This record gives sequence, structure tokens and C-alpha cells, in this order.
Amino acid sequence: MRSKEGRSLGALTDGTMFFGTTAASAVQIIVTADGSYWGFGELRPPENVPASPIPITPEFEKAGLLIGQIEAFGITKALHIYNRQEPEEAYLPAGWSMGDVAQDQPLTDSINGARIGMIRKGTRLLWQIANVGDWRLVVAADGSFYGYMCIRSLYGVPGRTPMRPECRGGVAFIHRLQSGYSPRAFANVQTPSPYGGEEQ
Repeated sequence: MRSKEGRSLGALTDGTMFFGTTAASAVQIIVTADGSYWGFGELRPPENVPASPIPITPEFEKAGLLIGQIEAFGITKALHIYNRQEPEEAYLPAGWSMGDVAQDQPLTDSINGARIGMIRKGTRLLWQIANVGDWRLVVAADGSFYGYMCIRSLYGVPGRTPMRPECRGGVAFIHRLQSGYSPRAFANVQTPSPYGGEEQ
């Protein structure tokens, strides 16, 4: 879920009831059934959309008011404005991807360098696509450490990777590195707790 400016609003949890537009657009307007918030998100409309209007029962009244305000602005207009932009913060920095460590793996201070820590299986990392013999610069998703790790990419060069809320600290650290920041180091690296997610 994203705001009209493209900022992340988090994700709808599994089982959340919501209303969504069915426009000819990859992105739709989504309103939670309790009317607590709304935003834009990728949504595949059902193949058989009911032709009859959906009644607004008492528990949906707040959502109904929100939907009315959005309709007053213009659904087509809102989607057009949103789709014209591609917020940079919606993606990881160019040249970076993300994955979870498939098994415990050492972190080094340089390519084939000295070991400075052991990263646990399941830890989420941001890693640089550019590599030297599969050695890549990696940054913890929360920005708490960085170093080098040998990561073999199984699927070639990926496209832009969508941003996730838990990666904001790591992305901020990457921006600092790109702006010339040169931290002293890796000496204070601690083995982080693993994040959940799919293994790469």
C-alpha cells in the first residue's frame, strides 16, 4: 500500500477486508473495509466483477464516505496521476537487490578478506549486483552492519527490487556510502537476529 505521493503505508495483513477499484490499471485504489485508511497498491481484480452495486452496510459506512470522497476527485484522474510517477523510494537503489542468507555464512572486511562475523541463516541482506567472482558488498536490511560476502546469483541480473519497510535502515546506509561516507568499520559487527522471508 502506498500513498498518492508513493510513500509506503505498509502492507495489508492476510485476511484484511477491503474495497478496490477495477480500472484498467496495474495499480488500483484500495480502501480498507473499516475505512481506517486507503492507498494505492498492485491488485488483480477478480475476473467476474459483480454488476450490481455493493450495499453499504453500517460497518462499511466510514469506508463508504472515503470512497465517495475519492469518487468526487475522480478515480480515473487519481490513477492517472499516480501511474505517471515512479517514486524512487518505491525501489531499492539501482544496482542493489535483496535476499535472505540460505545458510550461516561468514562476513569479511574485503573481497577474500578477514572474517569479521558470522551471519545467520535467514538474515535479510541488501547486496550489490556488481561482483568480483561472486564476492559482493552487502548491507544489513536494518543498516546495522556491512561487509563482503560470497553470494552466487542463480537467476542472473534482477530488475529493480521493490522497497520493503524493514529495509529502510539499510537503504539509508547505502545512500551514505554512495555520497562518500567511509565508515571506519567492520570491527563492531555483531551477528544479527534473522529476519523472516524467502531464501535466495
